[in-house]
Amino acid sequence: MPIYEYRRPDGTTFDIQQSFSDEPLKVDPETGVPVERDLHPPAVHFKGKGF
Repeated sequence: MPIYEYRRPDGTTFDIQQSFSDEPLKVDPETGVPVERDLHPPAVHFKGKGF
């Protein structure tokens, strides 16, 4: 199962392990404040000749 990062309105973040089929969290399970999933671009590694 993947680990997702969520951001609170004050800028702090927390990680939670969720299944792909689970809905994204709308509130922090600990404090009850609204949260947004923080997405990051994947790392890209160019290998071989010409890079």
